[in-house]
Amino acid sequence: MANDSYDFAKENESEYIEYFMHSDFWAACNDERVFSVVRSHSEYSGGNSAHTTLSCETFNKENGAIITFPELFKVEKDEYMPRILEILKKQAKEKSDLFDNYEELLGETFVEQDFYVHKDEQTGEVFLVIVYQPYSIAPNVVGIVDFFIPVTEIADILN
Repeated sequence: MANDSYDFAKENESEYIEYFMHSDFWAACNDERVFSVVRSHSEYSGGNSAHTTLSCETFNKENGAIITFPELFKVEKDEYMPRILEILKKQAKEKSDLFDNYEELLGETFVEQDFYVHKDEQTGEVFLVIVYQPYSIAPNVVGIVDFFIPVTEIADILN
């Protein structure tokens, strides 16, 4: 496709817009209980900025199963979500360039698969990281917006 686009631009004496794609991954947490892996995928085909998304998976090391967001909690969704959203709203006030209605969007665009567990290798502190993809609560140029919730802040409702 990129070759066809290049040939077309050359034949028609028009501007050729380069395209690139880059993928990467990293282990955000690999401790005795969980393994969290995060994959980034970036594409650029012109415009102001590349479009980057994250895919996250957290595995239970005891049985190898993927841990879903609800499985993180020992309480029901109607108890954990308001608490999580309150923390996100508090942290969002410190971020710039979010859409004006970001408070509503935090709940409306929340995707249960967009989380991972992060363990700071230097301090040992563990975080639940909530990820918002581009366009969900901010323009694409802002990129991915993530929120690091210290596990100690929600330990009483975690499994």
